Amino acid sequence: MKTKSCLLCHKSKFSIISKHVRDSKNHKIVQCKNCEHVQLSSIPTMEEEKKFYDENLQDKNIGDVGSLKRAYNKMKDDTIRRVEFVQKFNPKRGRILEIGSGHVFFLDLMKKKTTMKLLE
Repeated sequence: MKTKSCLLCHKSKFSIISKHVRDSKNHKIVQCKNCEHVQLSSIPTMEEEKKFYDENLQDKNIGDVGSLKRAYNKMKDDTIRRVEFVQKFNPKRGRILEIGSGHVFFLDLMKKKTTMKLLE
């Protein structure tokens, strides 16, 4: 199913940002040509979301973290990948809203990378 309109401005013209989504072969990432909002295409149904979160290994392993250092090491590669992905589309210093930030590794690394760029 194709996304018919932007969730924010309801316009229907998109450009494809990525044909690949890490956890889904059925979705892609698109950007609205009108307001530049980035969203999934197609928007997952409630059943798809339930299945995704029920099978999500990160959620299943959340109680098996042990220590913050162990959790950081376990999630390090994914955190770096997400930071690099966001920086491609938001290279300037901007604001980031992360919902469900867990142990805050992503936001911490974004802050460090932004600070390092400002100091260079």
